[in-house]
Amino acid sequence: VQNQDNYKPAIAHRDIKSKNILVRDDGFSCVIADFGLAATYNSKEHNIDVKENYRVGTKRYMAPEVLIVDEDEGKHKTFESYKKADVYSWALVMWEIMRRTQYTNINTDNSYSPMHNENEQPLVSEEENSYALPYHLDVGPDPSFDEMIQVVCLDKKRPRIPAKWSSGQNNFFAGLSNIMRECWHEKPDVRHSMLRIKKNLSE
Repeated sequence: VQNQDNYKPAIAHRDIKSKNILVRDDGFSCVIADFGLAATYNSKEHNIDVKENYRVGTKRYMAPEVLIVDEDEGKHKTFESYKKADVYSWALVMWEIMRRTQYTNINTDNSYSPMHNENEQPLVSEEENSYALPYHLDVGPDPSFDEMIQVVCLDKKRPRIPAKWSSGQNNFFAGLSNIMRECWHEKPDVRHSMLRIKKNLSE
């Protein structure tokens, strides 16, 4: 029997973005901040505690199904759908991080070898390594719903993954590129669960 004192409800954040991920003093571990829009699911009561409006969060990071609210809006108001939308947003955050990461190769012992001499070519150019928000080439700093719907849902664009990332020159870059593509897929059911993502990253 589960001890109710130790019970923790499942949480879907619903506003995952780089500004809501804080790095601890150790420089390596992170925590997620700002749970003001979060949905919680109580498996014992089988209910969801959530704000009434489904289309909440930061427009730039909203999943396609969140941006387009239609007559089928009700089908998107499940806890599973909130989690799938978080996975999409997480993939955009990972793209931001990858743009600021430079590794040239991976050693046979699976340890990473950072750029350390002038003869090695980085996996990204200087332009590709500068900080940028997702969809920075397509929308301005404060995009409207209409702009994001056009880019994400109608044009079906996603942040550009440089060819060198997925070329296999670096197993980490190639693996994470594949994960990102699957996690920002337009169909929520194609996206991985966070448990699956965690396993893939560990591998």
